[in-house]
Amino acid sequence: MILQILQFILGVVFFFFIPGYLLTLILFKKEITNFEKIALSIGLSLAINIFIGLLLAFSKIFTSKNLWICIIITSLILLIIFFIEKRNL
Repeated sequence: MILQILQFILGVVFFFFIPGYLLTLILFKKEITNFEKIALSIGLSLAINIFIGLLLAFSKIFTSKNLWICIIITSLILLIIFFIEKRNL
């Protein structure tokens, strides 16, 4: 029971927040407030996830497992880009 609740919470945070937050950090550096970062993170995460879902649907390989794998890979790529940019500044 506790494990399912924890899995749900982590899934929601990862699906609705992490990819957009990483993209927000890459694009907007320190120009915006924390509230704006959170709002942009949620919106950009939804846009990224919808785009990934559409790509998978058009390629006829859409499953929830493939969706999660692609979201994780996208987040890792965004994280790597963020660390590279941070190191170069």
